[in-house]
Amino acid sequence: MKAIKFLAIFLLVTLVSISNNVFSQAYLDVITEKACSCLEKIPDTMKTDELHMKLGICMLDAANPYHKQLKAEYGIDLEKNDDSGEKLGKIVGMKMATKCPTALLKLAHRSEEDGNTEKTVRGVITKIESDPFVVFSVKDEQGKTVKFFWFTFIESSADLTSKYKDFIGKTVEITYSNQEFFDPKIEEYRAFSVIFKLELVK
Repeated sequence: MKAIKFLAIFLLVTLVSISNNVFSQAYLDVITEKACSCLEKIPDTMKTDELHMKLGICMLDAANPYHKQLKAEYGIDLEKNDDSGEKLGKIVGMKMATKCPTALLKLAHRSEEDGNTEKTVRGVITKIESDPFVVFSVKDEQGKTVKFFWFTFIESSADLTSKYKDFIGKTVEITYSNQEFFDPKIEEYRAFSVIFKLELVK
């Protein structure tokens, strides 16, 4: 009799566990489908940074009706300004890779293209650092100061190698691209504006 009672309890617990897993899978599928649908409606003309922000909004909007379940099962609290958004992105993002891979690949391709796109800025060199790499601080035409890094060969009509220290106060036009490198000081990857071309503006 005890064996039958134990078996009944075991089956009940198992059924509840299976039911909870199925429900968890079901609401995550709903969130994923809604996020995919939202992403697929985003126009291709939108800038990449705006596209990333819109994707985040798509995920949050889709997940909001299930905030209690997400908090209970995954510790994701959508009302807190912590790493919950990152956790949600990882969980839903992995499922989106199987639900709408084409849309995610397009987003990844856009990000890669933007990261490799060369840009041009004109401004005045206000500071030059040279330890361990040469870094030009440039105040652009909008008054914003940005650091540009000399990591590779720079195309220039000026004699950079021997005279770059004389460029403080000079107006320059810099062609660069944003690239990610590992920064051991913060133990993370971060973006660097890498110079490819530098010309003095007369």
